[in-house]
Amino acid sequence: MIASTTNAMLQSGHGGPDVFYVPFRDIYFEFLEPMNRTVDRPGWGVARSWGVSAVGEAAQDFMWAVPGPDDSTLTGHGTFNPELARIDAAPAEGSDADRPKLPTDDSMVRHLVETSDLSALQAQELVRRHGHDRAKLEEIAETFKAES
Repeated sequence: MIASTTNAMLQSGHGGPDVFYVPFRDIYFEFLEPMNRTVDRPGWGVARSWGVSAVGEAAQDFMWAVPGPDDSTLTGHGTFNPELARIDAAPAEGSDADRPKLPTDDSMVRHLVETSDLSALQAQELVRRHGHDRAKLEEIAETFKAES
């Protein structure tokens, strides 16, 4: 377990799935190591990545945090890569909210993640913008490889 909280924030995914943000105080940073890399997440800002290492396993880009202005509600919160982390969430008592969908719940997003260098969030954004035309999406995904 890397985090446990009753204070997660659920943020709109800007056309994608909702995303849980966990307060830093509820994240076990002893298992995380800051990576020397950032990713520009359109609509969210520049995200800093953390890798994870626990019980003999390790992964990069396990957690992200978007350092916002001091008055941002996301400041001091992190979110976890749904491809690497199992996120168990239960609605608050009295809430009828369904569990948010993960990007890889979409079979086309999952296909792009498995067959290209795209992250789940990049693949999800391509599907959102271009639909479920497999040939077109695979062609666009190849241009991402050429740029990296």
